[in-house]
Amino acid sequence: MCSFPQPLEEMLTNADWPETIFAITSLRFMTQQKVTHFLLAACIFATAGNFTGSSHAAPQESAPKARTKRSGQHGNAGEFMPSEMTKSSGCHAGGKNPDPECTPGAVMGISVDVVCNTSTRGRRAVTTEMKNQVYKEYSIDSHPTGAFEIDHFIPLELGGSNDIANLWPEPANPKPGFHEKDKVETALHDEVCKAKTMTLEEAQRTIATDWLKYYNERIASKK
Repeated sequence: MCSFPQPLEEMLTNADWPETIFAITSLRFMTQQKVTHFLLAACIFATAGNFTGSSHAAPQESAPKARTKRSGQHGNAGEFMPSEMTKSSGCHAGGKNPDPECTPGAVMGISVDVVCNTSTRGRRAVTTEMKNQVYKEYSIDSHPTGAFEIDHFIPLELGGSNDIANLWPEPANPKPGFHEKDKVETALHDEVCKAKTMTLEEAQRTIATDWLKYYNERIASKK
């Protein structure tokens, strides 16, 4: 609400206020109604000016959030970051890939140098208990020897993790099965480390999103 300070308020309530204000301002040509509107507008404008600019300021960009680390995943900035595991039972493989909610994949975050120049033997750490857990998640109670392999979805050869989110029971048949995926893993490792035609992140993303396409286009077609 606008209120005029004294003595202006007295002038506005005075019956002779037009003569008074006309005598001291340059508004002689205005009518009493125009002067009133002018003063009210000035008051409203001044009141609006009291609001701080912060309410209309452009929102400041928040600092980027730190990458969330999972067990067996170190948050290396150059790695492929699969989605989080959201389910641990009732898992069902879809075609040649695991259930994306149970086995989205996970990576260690190790450098290309480690991937290319060290054996995976020292990085492999999947226990019998972990294997049994994976079979249980996928509702596999029993199976003939050689029918399945507890596979690292993103392989150790490409910096894959031993985390349960990266393990699934991959079948050998129907083909292409885990034997054929092993060939893809070797080929991608060669692209990263020997031919240098692909980054480690690209190789991880390729095998985690469509390893079968790579197999059909780069391996099976050359037989």
